Amino acid sequence: MWVAAVALAISGCTGDDDGVNHRAQIDELPATAPPGELLCDMLPVDTVTTVTGTGDVEAEGGADRDSSGKFAGTPRCRIMIEGEHGDILHGNVPWAEGNSLNSFEAGLDDDRFNQLPDEVGLGFSWTEENSSGESSSTRGHARLLHGSRVVEMDLAQMVEGRDPEADAIAVAQQVIETLELGDEWILPGDPPSR
Repeated sequence: MWVAAVALAISGCTGDDDGVNHRAQIDELPATAPPGELLCDMLPVDTVTTVTGTGDVEAEGGADRDSSGKFAGTPRCRIMIEGEHGDILHGNVPWAEGNSLNSFEAGLDDDRFNQLPDEVGLGFSWTEENSSGESSSTRGHARLLHGSRVVEMDLAQMVEGRDPEADAIAVAQQVIETLELGDEWILPGDPPSR
């Protein structure tokens, strides 16, 4: 596992001479990955900057491949604010088997979760509110089946006005593209369905 520290400039978020901070423009995150550098070989730097509101991040994980091009392990990435411990974005792309498959299938039948539209794919999402004393946080989660893998994306709402659940869905879609995941079910048994 490797760790990378990245310092990025954020357009639209810096203060100018009047001393006023200007908020980032809140746009819907595209399902298509932007070109450019990837963190952990899977998360576009531009996307991470957009959803977290900062470029001062550290990334742990990766999506290493063997000589035949197959993943040598489970692709995963954990993004933290530089110098802090808690993750603000966490992605995991396990095979759709065992606990990952059981959890995914249970989520498809759980009415507490929002089922993704057919055009997005088979999966679900939800928003989680946590509060502890005077502090509170909001996290968005998405689970999306693609081929024989489940793309699991969890992210904290870091930019006021952004929808962390919608962002988690879009980031999951981008990861399908950046990892070039195959769309065929190659595992034993039938694939999950609604």
